[in-house]
Parts: sequence; C-alpha cells; structure tokens
Amino acid sequence: MKLWEIKAQALRLMFADTDVNFSYSEFSDGTIYSNSNTKEKLTRMNDSIARAIDMYYQYNREQTKLWSQIPLYYTYVITNNSTGLTYTLQTGETLNRDAYGVHTVLNAQGEVVLSDITVVYTFQNYLDNTTKPSDFAYPTRVDLLKDKNYVNEQDNIEFYYDEATEQIYFHTQDFASYDSDTVKLALKFRVYYKIDITNIDTSASLSDLTTELNDLGIPADVQRMIPYFIKGEIYEEDEADIARAAKQEYVNYIGQRPRNTFSKYQTKVKSYKRTRGE
Repeated sequence: MKLWEIKAQALRLMFADTDVNFSYSEFSDGTIYSNSNTKEKLTRMNDSIARAIDMYYQYNREQTKLWSQIPLYYTYVITNNSTGLTYTLQTGETLNRDAYGVHTVLNAQGEVVLSDITVVYTFQNYLDNTTKPSDFAYPTRVDLLKDKNYVNEQDNIEFYYDEATEQIYFHTQDFASYDSDTVKLALKFRVYYKIDITNIDTSASLSDLTTELNDLGIPADVQRMIPYFIKGEIYEEDEADIARAAKQEYVNYIGQRPRNTFSKYQTKVKSYKRTRGE
C-alpha cells in the first residue's frame, strides 16, 4: 500500500458518516488538505505512521537474510619486474591469478597487458564488506564455506562485530595468518544478518502520494492495521476510550501475529557484542 492509502483508511475510520470518499483524486487535487477537519488530522499522520512501524519492528526482529561468498579483506601491491617499480592498475584493468598462482594484468577485453609481475598480498583478519547488502543491520552468525580444493567448511565461527567500523572480526581464529595466499584467497564466508529497520521519511511533504510501504518490508496485513494505531493517537486527547481501543487493536495484532522463523540455524546463533541496544 502507498502512504496515501494508509492515510485514507485512517480517515475512513475517523469519518464514517462523511460525503468525502478519501479517493486518490481527492488527495492528488488537494481536496483532502483544504478541508479543515481532515487537514488537522493529516498534519499528525506521518509521525504516527512512523511510530506504528517502529512498534512493528519491536515485535518482529526475526527477519534474517544471507550474505554469502565474502572474502577476507586484503590489499595487494603489484611490482613490474621489468622496471622494478610499483604498478597501478589503469581504468578497465584487473589483476588475474591463475590456478598455479601466476599473476597477469588484463584489460577490459580480457587481454594480457602485463605478465612479468610480482604481487604481494596483505590480508586482514576481518571480512571484506565491499558487497555488504544495503539492508544489513548486524550479523548473528558466520560460517566458513567449503572450497573443494583448499578449505573445509566450519559453522558458527566466533566473531566480533564492531559497529563503529562496521567490520566483522575473527578473534579466535587468525585466518589472515594462514601460510598460503592460495588458501587465504579461497576462504569465503557466509553471514546470517538481521535486516536494517527502515521507515518513512517524516520530513517528506504531507501530500506525498508515492511512498510504498511494501518497499519498507512491512507486511500487507500489518499495513492494513496501521490506520487503527493512527486513529488511536489522533483521538487520544478528545476521545480517550475510543483512542485506547483503536491503538490496542493494533498493538494486540502485531503482538499476537505469528512470526516466521528464518531457518533452524536461528536457535544456534553465536553470541555477539554490540555497542548499543538492539
């Protein structure tokens, strides 16, 4: 549902005996905002909807996703053996390493542009977050994936998540100290993570018609209940009993709503350290 539809349903709950239809056209042409009764209530709705979404997340924090094929963080220095100078990759060029550990520099067409080179890697004992998903909040479990040639899988590896740097560190296994670059480059990890909480932009125009709550990950059934929470907040001062009943209907619904677990692994996640509350 779009934001205007949530507001329209809330207004219908509050104005059952009105000749206003609370249709899209009445929102888009400004009729709703020129009506003194509806305008007064609409000015408070963005904040109320945001609080309803916050409350939903308080009751529903199981939403877990996978982020996979993550390497250790590393840097490298390329030396051109012909000149003895450090070489910097040019636009479109990539560093290639074959199965025998031989390095070459390739251009955008995959052609070798430099072959007589030496590459020195420096690995760190934390994950490369270059591919970190945009909805990542914090990790709950880390596994080491199997590589058929070099690596055996490991589940539930102990880790430390530093929220300041947003890095996942390993503090009981020093993967970065493995002897072979070949093995270290073959290390790939899988992270189970909680999704980040998203909400509407409360600073957006009150006449915003485009925000889609589906895009925020709010289930459709919860969206349909948000108007009750809005009614409860807006009627709080004038109709305390009605307000309490409406808000409680929303709270009861999200509190008793069945919660889908992600997988059996959720009962076995490792503990982690956070620097602020969940």
